[in-house]
Amino acid sequence: MGVGLKLAFQNMDCVNILSTYDIAYCTLIGSECIISTASKEKLYTGWNLKSLECFLCDEKFCRINHSTIVNIDQVKKYHYGLQPIIEMNDGIKFYISRRKKSAFISKISDF
Repeated sequence: MGVGLKLAFQNMDCVNILSTYDIAYCTLIGSECIISTASKEKLYTGWNLKSLECFLCDEKFCRINHSTIVNIDQVKKYHYGLQPIIEMNDGIKFYISRRKKSAFISKISDF
C-alpha cells in the first residue's frame, strides 16, 4: 500500500500532515470539520466538507450524506433497508441519504 495523497491541516500550534490512506471518515459538526483517522485520532480543521470532497475524490472515498465522507476501506458493515446505515471499523454508525445511496452502492460493488 502506498502513502496516498498527503494533506496538511493547520491547527493553533502545529501543522498536521496526513496521508489519505489514514483517513477513516470526515464529519461536519456545526461549522467545524472533524477528520477521524483509522487510529482513532481526531483532527479539527477549518476546511469545509466540499473542499475535502474535492481532495478525496478517488475511488476509496464516498460522500454518504450532507455531513459525512467515508473511506470505503474502513466500512465494516452495510445495513440496507428503508434507512440504510453503515458501520465503520471503529463502531461508529452513519446514515446514508437516499440521494447518496446509489453512489455508495456503486463504490462498494467495485471492491
